Amino acid sequence: MMVAAIVLAAAVSLLAIVHSEQTRASTARSLAVLLALEEISSLLKDAETNQRGYLLSDAPQYR
Repeated sequence: MMVAAIVLAAAVSLLAIVHSEQTRASTARSLAVLLALEEISSLLKDAETNQRGYLLSDAPQYR
């Protein structure tokens, strides 16, 4: 009976570790996607700002 309890506790612990690792990997992927989207957003804002600057001033440095 004691051996069965120890084996059951080990199995539950193993499942918890596997689930924790999957959750960590999912969180890491989500953060990577959010960082990439933030970078894209920043690049788009820079492009829009430069476009606006060129249209307003006709200065070649905004091209």
